[in-house]
Amino acid sequence: MKLDCVLLCVDLIHEQLMKLDCVLLCVDLIQEQLMELDCVLLGVDLIQDQLMELDFLLLCVDLIQEQLMELDCVLLGVDLIQEQLMDPDCVLLCVDLIQEQLMELDCVLLGVDLIREQLMELDCVLLCVDLIQEQLMELDCVLLCVDLIQEQLMELDCVLLCVDLIQEQLMELDCVLLCVDLIQEQLMELDCVLLCVDLIQEQLMELDCVLPLQSLLKTPSAEWRESAVTLLSALTSHTPNKAVLVSEGLLEEVGQLLLRPTCSSVIITHSCSIITGLSGCSEGQQAVTEARCSSGLLGALLSPSLTDDTLIHLTSCLKNLMTQHPLKSELSVMITSEHVSRLVKLSGRSQNPQLSYNGAAVISRLEVTGDQEIHSRPPLLPPAMSALPLNQWVAL
Repeated sequence: MKLDCVLLCVDLIHEQLMKLDCVLLCVDLIQEQLMELDCVLLGVDLIQDQLMELDFLLLCVDLIQEQLMELDCVLLGVDLIQEQLMDPDCVLLCVDLIQEQLMELDCVLLGVDLIREQLMELDCVLLCVDLIQEQLMELDCVLLCVDLIQEQLMELDCVLLCVDLIQEQLMELDCVLLCVDLIQEQLMELDCVLLCVDLIQEQLMELDCVLPLQSLLKTPSAEWRESAVTLLSALTSHTPNKAVLVSEGLLEEVGQLLLRPTCSSVIITHSCSIITGLSGCSEGQQAVTEARCSSGLLGALLSPSLTDDTLIHLTSCLKNLMTQHPLKSELSVMITSEHVSRLVKLSGRSQNPQLSYNGAAVISRLEVTGDQEIHSRPPLLPPAMSALPLNQWVAL
């Protein structure tokens, strides 16, 4: 009976040993896996604690192996087996401890798997973070390039604006230069014309044309008279010709021409030009007085058929003569109330400022002596002006 119990215990022990072999095999596999997981479990405090417990489990396994070796000896002899069987509680206790350790090891392995999964997820996250950082760095480079491009575009806009302004100014300058070129060309042409005119006048004077032209002033043909006085007026504008024209008696002929009853606007205009041009020299002033040019001018002033342009030339000539003392005194004596009335009317031509100014200027330069009677003043003046001297009418 005892032997059967012993044998039964032996069978149980065999079964436990077979289980223990499986446990040891699992332990060996766990050790291999733990060696592979050493790099992962290096920084984890919880895994280190479990490894310490696993070391304790291995120590127990070593003890169990020693006991198994002793158990092999027990199997050689029943007595020894009986002695060993006296302590089955220790074996069972160790088996319970092994089971507990295995359960704890399963928890550890489960934690290791979770840690591996988390590490794999963390690797993915870190990989994504690295990619995002690389993209951010590339984005920073792109933004920097965009900023540089924007700055360059702003500078380019300023440059283009300056270029447009410069182009506009260059176009305006081209127009100005073109006008300058045209003006220079016209001035050169004008210089050529003036040079030709001077040459023509010199040649005409060399040909002794003054006497033939003066003879034409006496002809009955109005066209011939107008042509002759026009050419003589042109000759008068050339300074070297003035002395010759005065000595040839041109002013006497012009004075006689102005005294004719039928005197056209052309003849009056060019006669005024001749008198104005030749009265500037000392010989001309005396010749104007002797030639009765003042009488001819004052007679023409009363003509009702003269145009404003002709009157402007006529009054300008009178105004110029009034600036020369001998001629001024002569004209002041010769001017009558009718002449003053005409000049006053001309000075009131507000639509023609030049004519108005000339008429007023002639009146303002008249010399009025103390013995000059009031009846010589123009009858058409208002009562308020009739009591004033002649030289104060213009001030009103």
